[in-house]
Amino acid sequence: MSGIVGSRFNIRGSGLIGSLGSDGQAFTSSGAGKSAVFEAAPSGFDVSSITGATALAEEPAQTDEIVISDGGTLKRLDIAHITCTPCLAVYEADDWSHDASPTTQKLTWGNLDKQVGGTWASDQTFTPGVAGWYFCNVKLRYAASTDSKAQDIQIWKNGSALTSGGNPQNYSYKASTRGSSDVWHTGMVFLDADDYVEIYAWTNSVASTIVGNKNSWQIWRATGTGTS
Repeated sequence: MSGIVGSRFNIRGSGLIGSLGSDGQAFTSSGAGKSAVFEAAPSGFDVSSITGATALAEEPAQTDEIVISDGGTLKRLDIAHITCTPCLAVYEADDWSHDASPTTQKLTWGNLDKQVGGTWASDQTFTPGVAGWYFCNVKLRYAASTDSKAQDIQIWKNGSALTSGGNPQNYSYKASTRGSSDVWHTGMVFLDADDYVEIYAWTNSVASTIVGNKNSWQIWRATGTGTS
C-alpha cells in the first residue's frame, strides 16, 4: 500500500519509507534507491517564485537581487554588482578662505548630498570598502578678485597627491576683468577597499575665496570592480 500510514510516508513497491515533515519543509530525494525525506526548504527562490506581480516602489537595496541567465542557468545577482556604488556626493555651502601664500590646503565639505556604501569620515576622507576603478569629479568656484591668481584641484590617495587639474600653477589672470572662476577636475583612480581619498586645492601667492554653495565633490565606482 502506498500513501500516508500513521506518521510515515510509504511508496508502494519501492520499499522506501519516509517520515512526515512539518510546515515549511519540502519532500526531497537523496538519490535512486534511497529513502525520501522532508527537509527545510532551500533558501532563495526558483523560477516558480518569479511572478513580476509586485513592483519595486523605491530605490533597490544593494543586497536586492535580480535574476540572470548564465549559459542557460538562472542565477541570482546582487544589485550592487551592476550599479555605480559605492558612491558619495558632498558640497560646501559656506565660503572658504585660501591662504595668501603658495600652498596646498585640504578642502572641507559640510553637507552630505548622497552616500551609498563606503565610509565618509569626519576627517573629510572617503573609503570605498569595495575595490575598483572610481570616477572622481570636483568643481570649485573662486570669487572675483583684483589680483591675479591660479587654482589647481588635487585628488589625494592615502595621504599623497595623485592627480590634479584646473588652472595650472603657472597660469594667472586678472579676475577684475573676468569675474569669478569655475574650476573643474575629473580623474579616474583605482582604489582598494581600504584606500582613502580626499580633495586639496592649490593657489598662488594670493588670498582667495572659494564661493559657498558653488562647490561639490562626487565619487562613484565604475560598474564592475576591475583590477589596478
